[in-house]
Amino acid sequence: MNTLIAAAVLLGGCGGKSAALDARSAPKPGSADAAAPAGPGAGSGWSAPKQTGDAQVRVEWRAPPAALRTATGRDGCGKPNRAAVEPTSTWGIPDVAVWFDGAPTAAPAGTVRVALGPCLATPRVSIAHPGATLAVTSATEGPLAARVVHGGDPAQRGGKPSPPETPLLLPVIGHEVDLLLAAPALDDVEALASGAWVVTVATAAGVTDAQGQVVLRDLPVGAHAVTAWLPERGTAGARVAHGSIDVLPGGLAELTLDLAAGSDAPPEPAR
Repeated sequence: MNTLIAAAVLLGGCGGKSAALDARSAPKPGSADAAAPAGPGAGSGWSAPKQTGDAQVRVEWRAPPAALRTATGRDGCGKPNRAAVEPTSTWGIPDVAVWFDGAPTAAPAGTVRVALGPCLATPRVSIAHPGATLAVTSATEGPLAARVVHGGDPAQRGGKPSPPETPLLLPVIGHEVDLLLAAPALDDVEALASGAWVVTVATAAGVTDAQGQVVLRDLPVGAHAVTAWLPERGTAGARVAHGSIDVLPGGLAELTLDLAAGSDAPPEPAR
């Protein structure tokens, strides 16, 4: 009788320990293991292919006219003027607006900031999306009269009516005026002779860096038309180049646009 009782207790203890181990090893409800799909590919690290890709666009202008590459004279503040075009040693062109037609952007509208002074407008080129706020800030001590020229490049309009303007009065340094950018357009924010361009587009866009390149990420897969636009500066008119690029799933597509082969006609911003 004593032997049978000991065996029963031992069996019961082993059964309880096994159940406890099974409970600890089971996946918790809601965990990644519990949510893992069953069937082919389960547990193999397989995932659905990406439906977006990245693109790098380089903008070049080989041997632009010497008059555009050479800074001459001084501005109204006595400072040397900047050259209209400042190519790198490999002919990359900074401060060029680049946008993709038919590639909607997920970027928030947000706020685009431009600082103005009597002989200052920075940054030279900015990208905005419809619904963004343009915040124009004074960077000079005294009162500053400025304006925003809406809707395109005034130098390319010929005999057409003058584009609409919004006058700005910035009484002291740090004063800010906010404007709503409701629709795609090419807007020139200027004080005296200094202009900063704001390109409002409804699609993926960016501005080339100091090397003349811009990388745009998470673009829809497929073929896209691409526009590069160098704003007019001083006596130099705007310059436009067009191309196309195939964005592959999870890849980096590359495109080089040559402003030398472009045109002087102003583009229509992507809608």
